[in-house]
Amino acid sequence: MSASMREDKAARSQSLDAQRRAEGASADLALLRRQVAELESVVEAMWFLLRQLAPQTPEHAKLADEVERRLASYAEIADRRAGVCKECGRKVSLLAGRCLYCSPDVS
Repeated sequence: MSASMREDKAARSQSLDAQRRAEGASADLALLRRQVAELESVVEAMWFLLRQLAPQTPEHAKLADEVERRLASYAEIADRRAGVCKECGRKVSLLAGRCLYCSPDVS
């Protein structure tokens, strides 16, 4: 086997490995998205129950106000750290520097 054939074989092998890793990462990402969505639903339900069932004391009201304030703050921070991909229009993290859906740089 010639050197160029060995190089071609090694390149094909590396390409297949990269493709398998990318497919695995894509599956992992899909699973993480589902898990985050489920956790968001659980947290929302728990917060609803806390507001409905907890005794209405001044301490409870203070806690509720603090949670609402923090949730609003987190949403504001997330919005400031996000941009919109010029290619696909999806919201993407500016920290990533590129769209995770279609890969162009994000500004």
